[in-house]
Amino acid sequence: MEQGVTMYPSEGKMHEELNMEKGPMLTGCQVEIWMEVRLLNGTGRCSGRVEVLDQGSWKTVCDDFWDLAEATVVCRQLQCGQAVVAPIGAYFGAGSGKILLDDVQCVGSESHLGQCVRWGQEGHNCGHLEDAGVVCTGADGSPSSSPTAEPEATPSSHALSEQLHHVNLVVIAMTAGSWAPVRLVGIHGRCAGRVELFYQGVWGTVCDDLWDLPAANIICRQLGCGWAISALGEAYFGEGSGKILLDNVHCRGHEQHLEECSHFGWFSHNCRHGEDASVICSDAEYATVMAQGREGNVVGAIYQHLAKEVLLEIGCVTLQAGGEAERGGMRWPSSGEVESLPLAVVAGTMATEKPPCGGVITNSSGAIRNPPQSEMHDNITCVWEIRANASSHVLLAFPYLDLDCTNEYFEILDGPPSSAKSLGKTCSGFYLTYSSSSSSMSLVYFRNFNNIGKNFVAYYYSAAKEDNSHRSPSAEDWPELRLVDGSGRCSGRVEVLHQGAWGTVCDDLWDLNEAEVVCRQLQCGQAVSALGKAHFGPGSGNILLDNLQCSGVERFLGQCAHSGWSEHNCGHHEDAGVICSGNWPELRLVGGSGQCSGRVEVLHQGTWGTVCDDLWDLNEAEVVCRQLGCGRAVSSPGEAHFGAGTGDILLDNVQCSGVEHFLGQCAHLGWSEHNCGHHEDAGVICSGGSTSCGGVISSLSGSFSSPQYPENYPTDIQCVWEIHVDKKFRIELTIPTLKLEDILGCPYDSVEIFDGPRIASLSMGKFCAAAAVIFFSSSDIMTLVFRSDSIKTNTGFYALFNAIPQGERGSDGPVLRLVGGSSRCSGRVEVFRQGAWGTVCDYLWDINEAEVVCRQLGCGQAVAAPGKAYFGPGSGDILLGNIQCAGNENHLGQCPSSSWSDHNCGHHEDAGVVCSGILPSHGGSNSCGGVMSSLSGSFSSPWYPTNYPTDVECVWVIHVAEKCHIKLVIPSLKLEDIYGCPYDFVEVFDGWQAAPLSMGRFCAAAELTFLSSSNVMTVMFRSDAMITNTGFYALYNTTQQDDKESAMSLRLASGSHRCEGQVDVFYNDTWGTVCDDSWDLTDARVVCQQLSCGEALSAPGHSYFDGGTVHIMLDDMQCTGNEAKVWRCAHNRWFSHNCGHHEDAGAICSGTDDSANKRPTDENFHCGGFLTGNSGSFSSPWYPKNYPTNVVCAWDIQADIGAHIQLTFEVVKLENFYGCPYDFIEIFDGPQSESFSLGRFCSRTTPIFTSSLNRMTIVFHSDAIVTNTGFYATYESLMHDENNTDAALRLANGSHRCEGRVELHYNGSWGTVCDDGWDLRDAQVVCTQLGCGSAMAAFGRAHFGKGMGPIAMDDTECLGTEARLWQCLHSGWFTHNCGHHEDASAVCSDSAAAEQPDLPVVRLADGKTKCEGRVELHHNGTWGSVCDDLWGLPAAQVVCQQLGCGVARAAPRSSLFGRGSGPIFLDNVRCAGNETNLGQCLHLGLYVHNCGHHEDAGVICSAVEVAPASVELASTIGNGFTLGCGEGIRALGSSHFGEGVRSIFLDNMQGKGNETSLGQCCPLGLSVHNCGHHEDAGVICTDQPLRRAGGRHRCAGRLEVRHQGRWGTACGHQWSARSAPSSQLSCLPHLFQATIDRRYLQRLGYSSWNVHLNDKFCRPHITGRYLIFSIPYGRCGTVRKEHLGSLSYSNSIRGHMQGHPGRVIVRHKVPRVTFTCRLDNQFADHTVHEDDSQSEGTGYNVSITFLQSLASRRTGYMAPHYGGQKEEVFLQATLHSLNPNMRIFVDTCVASPDPSDFTSLTYDLIRQGCIKDSTYVNLHSPQKNVAQFKFNAFSILDSFSVVYLQCKIAVCRVGDFSSRCSQGCAERKRRHTDPTEPKEEQTEHFQLVGPLEISKVTGHSKNHV
Repeated sequence: MEQGVTMYPSEGKMHEELNMEKGPMLTGCQVEIWMEVRLLNGTGRCSGRVEVLDQGSWKTVCDDFWDLAEATVVCRQLQCGQAVVAPIGAYFGAGSGKILLDDVQCVGSESHLGQCVRWGQEGHNCGHLEDAGVVCTGADGSPSSSPTAEPEATPSSHALSEQLHHVNLVVIAMTAGSWAPVRLVGIHGRCAGRVELFYQGVWGTVCDDLWDLPAANIICRQLGCGWAISALGEAYFGEGSGKILLDNVHCRGHEQHLEECSHFGWFSHNCRHGEDASVICSDAEYATVMAQGREGNVVGAIYQHLAKEVLLEIGCVTLQAGGEAERGGMRWPSSGEVESLPLAVVAGTMATEKPPCGGVITNSSGAIRNPPQSEMHDNITCVWEIRANASSHVLLAFPYLDLDCTNEYFEILDGPPSSAKSLGKTCSGFYLTYSSSSSSMSLVYFRNFNNIGKNFVAYYYSAAKEDNSHRSPSAEDWPELRLVDGSGRCSGRVEVLHQGAWGTVCDDLWDLNEAEVVCRQLQCGQAVSALGKAHFGPGSGNILLDNLQCSGVERFLGQCAHSGWSEHNCGHHEDAGVICSGNWPELRLVGGSGQCSGRVEVLHQGTWGTVCDDLWDLNEAEVVCRQLGCGRAVSSPGEAHFGAGTGDILLDNVQCSGVEHFLGQCAHLGWSEHNCGHHEDAGVICSGGSTSCGGVISSLSGSFSSPQYPENYPTDIQCVWEIHVDKKFRIELTIPTLKLEDILGCPYDSVEIFDGPRIASLSMGKFCAAAAVIFFSSSDIMTLVFRSDSIKTNTGFYALFNAIPQGERGSDGPVLRLVGGSSRCSGRVEVFRQGAWGTVCDYLWDINEAEVVCRQLGCGQAVAAPGKAYFGPGSGDILLGNIQCAGNENHLGQCPSSSWSDHNCGHHEDAGVVCSGILPSHGGSNSCGGVMSSLSGSFSSPWYPTNYPTDVECVWVIHVAEKCHIKLVIPSLKLEDIYGCPYDFVEVFDGWQAAPLSMGRFCAAAELTFLSSSNVMTVMFRSDAMITNTGFYALYNTTQQDDKESAMSLRLASGSHRCEGQVDVFYNDTWGTVCDDSWDLTDARVVCQQLSCGEALSAPGHSYFDGGTVHIMLDDMQCTGNEAKVWRCAHNRWFSHNCGHHEDAGAICSGTDDSANKRPTDENFHCGGFLTGNSGSFSSPWYPKNYPTNVVCAWDIQADIGAHIQLTFEVVKLENFYGCPYDFIEIFDGPQSESFSLGRFCSRTTPIFTSSLNRMTIVFHSDAIVTNTGFYATYESLMHDENNTDAALRLANGSHRCEGRVELHYNGSWGTVCDDGWDLRDAQVVCTQLGCGSAMAAFGRAHFGKGMGPIAMDDTECLGTEARLWQCLHSGWFTHNCGHHEDASAVCSDSAAAEQPDLPVVRLADGKTKCEGRVELHHNGTWGSVCDDLWGLPAAQVVCQQLGCGVARAAPRSSLFGRGSGPIFLDNVRCAGNETNLGQCLHLGLYVHNCGHHEDAGVICSAVEVAPASVELASTIGNGFTLGCGEGIRALGSSHFGEGVRSIFLDNMQGKGNETSLGQCCPLGLSVHNCGHHEDAGVICTDQPLRRAGGRHRCAGRLEVRHQGRWGTACGHQWSARSAPSSQLSCLPHLFQATIDRRYLQRLGYSSWNVHLNDKFCRPHITGRYLIFSIPYGRCGTVRKEHLGSLSYSNSIRGHMQGHPGRVIVRHKVPRVTFTCRLDNQFADHTVHEDDSQSEGTGYNVSITFLQSLASRRTGYMAPHYGGQKEEVFLQATLHSLNPNMRIFVDTCVASPDPSDFTSLTYDLIRQGCIKDSTYVNLHSPQKNVAQFKFNAFSILDSFSVVYLQCKIAVCRVGDFSSRCSQGCAERKRRHTDPTEPKEEQTEHFQLVGPLEISKVTGHSKNHV
């Protein structure tokens, strides 16, 4: 046997085990031996140095791990009462002779010291200066006094003796010369202060990250200052200077020196001196003030920490004898050499008791599960005898075992219970198997006192005995297996040999258990994946097995249960597959505290070797932990952290992505290829793995996790863990990581914690996502329940628990007070702990936590929970953070939180509370509005916190001193929460109550904060007549201008360095941009001066630096150039603008000022540039020194055409946060554009990047706070073969290489593509790139199964012409919001080319003739239909030709001719048009579709042959042509009948309706357009069949024109027909209702979801066709006007555009429709269609009204104007503008019978100022903003019963004689469409108003026409 070595970090040296030939060695878990004990050199027999009698001489005990538990056993053994203290460091003087015992570990309940675990005299590493001592109370219960004389060997014993009556522990640190000296710097003596170490000739500090009491205790021990009372951070004793030496120091507590603890390495940190760590020791000058009443808790916590770590580290060891086999990581004594301890104990304690479990088992197979639970402190033994037939033997297996090895284990006996032959003892491990040599086997389970037990399962089965008892079962006994079509012999489709033929296995019930058996039988390692659905392709031959059910421990698949040979209900599309780990190298971790931490060693060619730490980080550590089943990676230390190894260094430059299952899957240099020494050996610390699901835990500390953590937990499970500790203790439970399905309320997956047993009333809450959660029990029991549902999973959770003394966390909760408020019931929350008051961080602080504080203080209900130090910043420690209360707790101590002083907050984030105790006792305030002028105050909704009344409107005006600003906080707002807040709301105004000053309406929020720009702020609260809620509570205070400006900031973003870029301003807790209106060099000069960036060089506008995305803060900036801050310049008020982000302002400055604040001039500042060499390097500024803050650098690398760029980052050390929000490197595969981003990085050495073309951009960004050393990168130019690019594409899991799931290979791994935005154009690029023909289908939703690995691309948008998929727009490599259930797929035409069925029989069903109808095909004796996906005229042409029905006129979809029945034969049919039948066209294959019969395709044929040139456009433009389809019913755009293909011939059609051909409609010319096929025009006619496609019948469809032998479409611009009005108005008594046709909006390019009234929160009810606005008079921004006794109400419907980042989208003007109802006898009604793009920018609108009196009409209803035969119509156009220097002119008025078409059939009254109707007269108006005119409607109404009037009004400046208003009649000028043509400056604006309705009058006494 190999000689074993165990490393103990606390000693820093090795314990070597004795060779087996030297006899047994005394180790842990050993046989109970009585030891006589005495206490020497104390004040009596009950205090002194511990000595033990051995072989006639007294020997001492070493103090390693010595504490109160051991002292308690000694005092009990000597009958000396209770233990008071367990001093170490030879406190009672150094002994002599031999040291007998070391590392003694007692539970505390043992009757004598011999029952404790210990090391013998052969195994200690101590001297007599470490002799242990004990002080007991004495037999009478009184404490023994201290020795009167100070022992010589203890330098600080005088100080210790002075405080012995206060403490439970004395620790003396011995300082070794090789360790770094340590000191505490401060004003309170040498035992309290800032921690400093002396290293490499200088003193330096330690960062407070992870700093805690165990680390502080080591410092106190080193300095001989007793023990640690407090471990402080945030430079508690002042900031140090010089270097910061250590960071992230994590100690277990038993280390002798701080350097032995884990840490980041010398000088490696991310801290400032404001985070220097400090310590207060028990011997400090003021420690006695803190010691009374608290030291027991502190020391108890230290001992609990030490006890936990010792138990984890020592494991379970016992007497070891030569030749005994190892089981479960332990060595046990053989029965012949040492009497079995468990059986001896059983004989002594349970001889008279009946065993509560066990028995005789005669079944051939089964499982033994957990024995009955029993109370703690009971011993239990269970014996099961498993009996088989005489010709058989028994096999036993534990899939997984994780028991408390010190108190619980199994022994397996080869035979009956009386057998003396033991097969071994075990308590932990994976896949533990045993085989009996006889026909029986006994399983003996032993559980000791003080233990409740853990869950286990053992599987057994009987099998025929072998002729050779030593021979294992072989493949001859079981069916032979193989894996086919995988990447090697250890992956593929599972095939079984049965009766001489190979067959497959069905995937029903197939999972990892079955896969594990397959891999074991094939000797292929462990199972990695269990795949179904013919993942490796469908097999052939018989399906031999189905419904296989393995436990996972069988050696051969034939041992598993199944349905029987060839019994199945499957097809080969369900063949099962397996991926095994193969021959990946075996790993182990050496020198750590257990199997899950240590130096990484790899087994290669029979020899263990180490791994070099080059490039070693958490990704590699993650893979190691996963391979070993050790949970998640916690740390990846290098530099031989666990000691230098020996032998070969086997691996170097290991690079894992972090998702691999085995280290052998990661890239590396090759075996034994390295440039390292053993001082660089890599290490790993794992969290510890778990596959268990619940159990009872009774240890004093431990951990557990969700099953399979950190892999995704399984679905549909419920696990219950119940933690029991001694009744003297309470439980502290911490959940550092919790990632479940994160849904509000946690209804699906959750962790629920119970403060005791699982009783609903004891629930502490459900959780499904949190950063860190901590819970404290109020009893000795705590329960955790984990549930998952049947759908989504995540990584799960990891939990740790500790037992703490009962007094550590009081049952009445921590003492609280509220400070800085108006009474004891409001103020900053402060907590009293360890003699001092501290504050609470406001992170996660809300009304629930405030409710608990108010309840604990007896202050009524919580009114508000303000944060951000609302009541002023506190001082002292921040004691609590991350508090999460349910709201029903009795005190704050019952709420989950981070541990004491564990936070990342400052005092500017102190939490506060306002309780109802400060409000009137009658239930809240009854006030409703008022004026407040005090410097601070509060107000609330009426009756708060009870529900507010209905139908109220309250206005509060806060008006303070002139130079002050107002900060308003609404901590809680609970109104009727409806989107848009149309009913109940709070509206805040930045000044007086005026619409332009509104800061928004709100009806629900957790906390709102507002800052005024002046000394006035107004708050309005309104409720309607129905629903109420609790309302709101608001607080305000005032700030001076300078205070307000301290919360403002300025930066330049998106430039190449910090002194150029887009101007961003921080205000009201958010960043926003500045509009470029009036922006010039003077404004830029203020920006450059404020940022110390030198002179302003340029002031670019128009979003020169790419534009912002959130708020626009400022507009109309007018700086003088002398302002110190840019916001002090004149501007339009905060958030007041009329801009978009395409107008964001920028600034380019010369650089930093030559001021005293400038960085040292000897440091080069290289920041970005243009790199064109074949190779080179670059780095962050000042590398390798820390880079500067607030910089943005961009490097543009360009290589020769045809070359690619390979970029490698040698070093990356930035501020490392998840998601890289602060400092980062972003890489672009081409220019700096969002769609080319390959990702952001801020940690580790990133992968090697290769560009797809010859350009790559790298951007480095740092923020204003933390810096680090930065990065260093190299690049080189590579000439690549286009066919051998680093990015690759494939289609996976299809039946052919040209169909399947889309997968991309990039940066060393295969990944999938998300289906967001995935369509046929994207699939076309895939098919083209793979040489697979045309795209036939673009599937999503993992149509070809879920992929594995990363998701490489998302939001893919291709034009269809790209050569490579990655050249399309997408979100950036590996940037997505998808899961593998959304994997995209493609089916290409070549996938169906191998076998195209011939379908010669076709018919058209349910049409009027045989030449129109639903397409039906005859195949295999039945008729079936065709799906309309991709159905078009070419396919219809094939059908018409096949039936002899002439040419195809239409290819209608959506079952126009009714729904068929029977099968659907074809889908995605794409024809060229010359095929003889549909079977020869491209399609998905017979019966392959995703359709229903509501999508059946149809055809309409001409029924006669048409001459080829009969519809040539060239021959018909002059003469005209018609379709012979009657009149046009409707003109449809936006490709209503589907998108066409080929050319677009016509655009901007402007017909009047009476032309005989399209050539008379004045198009721009053939093929002149700016359209895409998504704008194809369509027609619905009244009668018979030029050519239409895609419609429901032969007179409907997309209009297509034949020109020069090709069919093309007509663009939908200005396409219209005489149809229903686009808008209608109804004036009702209490409201007016406006209706808008959605298709009208759609034609203009706008979404129905982006339309609103004057009040943006009032939105319409959307139906299938219409938007319906119900507008109450006086609501939704309705304008009420009174004039000369008449009353009118007006409102406007507006829309806005939404563009796509990086795209230019040309749309029509933004629609704005104004409606007015006038409620008087002089009734005037109008519907004004306006253009917001003008009116919003120029501040006006135009209305038009009838001046005719209509007294006979009912008041309050909208009505058209009625015209008589001789009656003139009088109209008035009015300009509404605040600018008095504007005038209007009627340019054009047109009448039409179609209110939505004023181009087809029209009657001109006036056009471009030229009068066309003889009755039209312009009337004189004394006001220049009014234009009046009249005309006679007779000539128009003679032909139509109703007409509509639309007028074009010119708006000009007064005195501008070049404008239209001064030119009168002007000849019509042709406007060119060339966008590059220079345009004259526009001196007027035009506004369209109308349509207005004019109708005939019938049925009246007057003679109306």
